[in-house]
Amino acid sequence: MTIIKLFISIFGLCVLVQNLTSTAWALPSYRLTDLTALGGGFSGSANSINDNGIVVGNFFSLADGITSAFTFDARNPGAGLQILGSLGGSTSTALGVSNNGHVAGILVNSTAQIRAFSFNTNNPGAGLQQIGTLGGEVSQGRDVNNSGLLVGSSSNAANRTSRAFTFDTNNPSDGLKEIGSLGGELSVAHAVNDNGLIVGQSHNSIGQTRAFTFDTNNPGAGLQDLGTIGGISSEAHAVSNNGLVVGRSLQVSPLIRTHAMIFDTNNPSAGMRDLGTLPGGSFSEALGVNDSGLVVGRSLDGNNLPFRAFIFDTAAPSGIMRDLNDLIDPEDPLFGQVELEFAFDINKFGDIAARGEINGRTHAFLLTATREVSVAEPAIFSVFGIGFAGLIVMRRRRNLA
Repeated sequence: MTIIKLFISIFGLCVLVQNLTSTAWALPSYRLTDLTALGGGFSGSANSINDNGIVVGNFFSLADGITSAFTFDARNPGAGLQILGSLGGSTSTALGVSNNGHVAGILVNSTAQIRAFSFNTNNPGAGLQQIGTLGGEVSQGRDVNNSGLLVGSSSNAANRTSRAFTFDTNNPSDGLKEIGSLGGELSVAHAVNDNGLIVGQSHNSIGQTRAFTFDTNNPGAGLQDLGTIGGISSEAHAVSNNGLVVGRSLQVSPLIRTHAMIFDTNNPSAGMRDLGTLPGGSFSEALGVNDSGLVVGRSLDGNNLPFRAFIFDTAAPSGIMRDLNDLIDPEDPLFGQVELEFAFDINKFGDIAARGEINGRTHAFLLTATREVSVAEPAIFSVFGIGFAGLIVMRRRRNLA
């Protein structure tokens, strides 16, 4: 083989690797919408987004001193934030929204009781619908699916602990239904997908906190312990419609730290995958995931506090956690002014519900994916390096011959 042919072969291999790399690492850049400023508020948080661009969260107004749940429809931005109120109380926050507009959340009502609520964006005139408890004083709504199945946690009659529940918003008279635990007292349902798969955290029989799944189509199987990434605890915070579960877990090697994790219910034998942290960080947790395997959450980096919002493409060959602050479009008017700290949810288009700081206050942000940016993996440079080293060795051998 001549040196020219060898060079052509190596160059072709590099192009192939570069193409594969670009495909795997096609991450979008983002434009920011400051939802708190849009509503004229003081602070807030965007907690969930559906595939139709409806964002939900909370909004604090200095005018009345109330923190209120809101909805925002990105398809109709001119309508602004829709403030949902709090049934006469001081606080409400929306935590989950389904693709067909069901909303789940928490409120403090006029008698200072903490209650779960539901809201239907297709029937806004009905207002917030307060949900009861499992016999205790507190209930919290955390997510809801297209079928109107709302999940969360509630104290029981003993008022000693929280228990995960389901609530059918189409049949409210049925009340809350407890789904049990992994053998301990506490259980919390954080999310539910459109197939009725619930994820959350529960104490096991020896008091360890473990991530779980619960299939409402097979309730007799009970809660399923998802294990850990090596430590004694784990939590599941979100689940995609195709069964990807994300959250956090304790690891013990090389150091005892909490890391973001992902678990594929279609391949349970593979166990949890540790997603690591931003470079130099000691903590991370995953808070949202879509069907394409894009994961979002928060992580510490080498500077420790404050937290940094991240995105992780699990489809990438090696997988690298990226700081969302580095993916803001430089042409965005807010570029350089915002520090994104939490990314709570991501829809199928890659749009993200997040919270960040601007001028020292926390604001709710919608991150809209605008275009793809290719991120090369270090491996490509290794291929070039090996190739040119090969050329040098070949030339030296010919000179010595």
